[in-house]
Amino acid sequence: MTLEDRNGIGAPQPSQPGPVGPGPPSQPNLPGRRGRAERGAGDARRTATASRGGAGNNVHSPRVSKRRRYWSRAIPTVAWSSIRAFGGGIATQELLASLPSWQLVCRSRRVFLQRRLRSCGSDLDVSQGAIFEFPERIDLGDRVFVNRGTLITARTDIHIGDDVLIGPYVVINSGDHNYSDLIQPIGSQGHRVGPIIIGSDVWLGAHCVILRDVKVGDGAVVAAGAVVIDDVPPHTLVAGVPAVPKKLRGAE
Repeated sequence: MTLEDRNGIGAPQPSQPGPVGPGPPSQPNLPGRRGRAERGAGDARRTATASRGGAGNNVHSPRVSKRRRYWSRAIPTVAWSSIRAFGGGIATQELLASLPSWQLVCRSRRVFLQRRLRSCGSDLDVSQGAIFEFPERIDLGDRVFVNRGTLITARTDIHIGDDVLIGPYVVINSGDHNYSDLIQPIGSQGHRVGPIIIGSDVWLGAHCVILRDVKVGDGAVVAAGAVVIDDVPPHTLVAGVPAVPKKLRGAE
């Protein structure tokens, strides 16, 4: 036996046990500092891509476009569903009335009123701030325009015909307070009510007031600021407080 065999130098070394099961994928065996830098850059790119959902900052990515199309459809649907779920009452109407008259808002007002009014014709145009109280007693014809700030209160039936122009801040009220009892407060004496009928092709000027038990004939014009407490003949201009006939339309 030689000296090397006695010291175990030439004897074969036992093999070390390897890892059990599949291990992590090995990195490319790139030598030196350059290999470590490239491996680090690759990890950073994969982490950034995963955090952005795989789309990166590419706005033309199919995944980004799909998300945008989804939200462009979902937001109006959710908004209108919330309005319907909210109840469709006066609070919802006031919310819609308070918004600027953008195209989407005008369409939402029209759809809301078509569902709430007793009857509503086509091409209704309602401006910002207009309120319909007790809409279940209100009938509107075709092509009715309601300007901003108008208040229509239907304590009893109100019928408005076709092609009616309602100016800004008009008040149409088919009821008023009882006040004959000197003992009770006026607010606790209830209301007196009477229907209002407004014909077709009527123009109600700004700030005029139409009170209960009044019929405004076809083609009539009510001047700005007038208070109408009696019937208005067809094709007649009325003005004043209370409103009285001034002339026929077409007469010089």
